[in-house]
Order: sequence, then structure tokens, then C-alpha cells
Amino acid sequence: MVAWVQGDRETGNARYELALAHLRTVQDMPGIFQVELELGKGACDLGDLDRAHTWFSECLALTKSMGDEAARGETLNELGVVARRRGDFTHARTLFAEAATLARENGDRRQLAWITAHLGSVYIETGEIASAATRYAESIDLFNSMNHHLGIAVCLEAIARCAMIRGIDEPAVRLLGQCSAIFTAIGAVPSPGRDPADDAVVLKQRMSPEASSSAWAAGTALSAAEAWHGARSL
Repeated sequence: MVAWVQGDRETGNARYELALAHLRTVQDMPGIFQVELELGKGACDLGDLDRAHTWFSECLALTKSMGDEAARGETLNELGVVARRRGDFTHARTLFAEAATLARENGDRRQLAWITAHLGSVYIETGEIASAATRYAESIDLFNSMNHHLGIAVCLEAIARCAMIRGIDEPAVRLLGQCSAIFTAIGAVPSPGRDPADDAVVLKQRMSPEASSSAWAAGTALSAAEAWHGARSL
């Protein structure tokens, strides 16, 4: 997992596959579930949605055999991501709703935060930007309460993207600067297509070089609390 977060997918995959072989040998079902779930997430990040769906379907079967409703909720959430990326937004909303119900029943705030963020992505892809921003703000509130830096960074990038669509360029660059600073601080690499630096390049074409550079620098200097309040105000 550390290798993956640092952007070394090849090493991460090799270690997960080795772990999975050992776990299957000793029939550690919860362990098998966790590794297969991560392999599915990785395949989804890389755009191999068929492979991801296969892993998540195996996970769903495991949750039934284990009788683990919390694990089932995690799997439904990831299947919702696959449905969203395939453009099946109605099915994605259904899966996210069921996953959110299970997360609330199990008191899993971390899972609920991710589900809420994924729902925001459904809204942004269907052009409902105000609803998307609301969902991301709810998600960042949950992540902030848990001091979950990766989740905060992901939501900052998403809220900045909503601001970009609305034409609120300078605040968007500030948020992207803080988002980049968080990724650097925790040693993580953004998911493909969600790099704040790439978003900032788009915005630089709509702003003067001085304004974009100044906003980015101001963003990197923000505290997490300041970035959170800034994101909530957009």
C-alpha cells in the first residue's frame, strides 16, 4: 500500500499478489478480502474497469461468506466508483446510497467520507456543480474531523475543480497549491488525472503568470484549517 501511495504501482502490485498467495494458502478470508479490494482499487485507478469489477465481484462474494456487512459496504462503494466511471450514474447513486446506509449503521465515518466524495464526483460529471461542491464540503468536514490528510487533499482538489468550472480561478489555484503541499508532506502521489499541478496548468492559461504564481504560493503557505475554511466558502 505504501508503494502504491508513493506512485510505485509495479512494486505495489507485486507485493499485493505475493500477499494474496500467502493469504490464500492459510485461508485468511478477511485478509484475502482486503488485498483483493486494494487490487480492484488499483485497477480502477488505472482505468481497467473490467479487471476492477472482477476483483470487486470476488470481494462481494467473500463478504457474503464471511457475513461481514461493513466489508460489503466497502465493496458496494467501490462498485459504485466503477459504475460512475462507466457512465452509469443511476446505478452508481444506488450503490453509494446502499453503501452509505451500511457505513452509518456501522459508525464508519472514514468510509462515509469517501462515499460522500464519490457521490460528489457523480454530480460533477452530470453537470450538477453546486450539488457536487456541497457533497465535497461534507466529505472534507468528515476527513477534517479525523485529521485524514489524504482525504482532505483529494477533496481540496475536487472543490478546486468545481471552482474552476464556475470560473472562480484565483481561489481555485490557492486550494490546488495547498492540496499539492499536503500530498508532498505525506509523501503521496495523486491518482491519475487528479494531480493539482495539472489542474493549475489549465488555470494558468486563464490568468496572468504573476497572479497564478502568487495564488499558488499563497496556497502552499496555507494551514490545513485555512484551506478547509477556504474550501467551505466557495
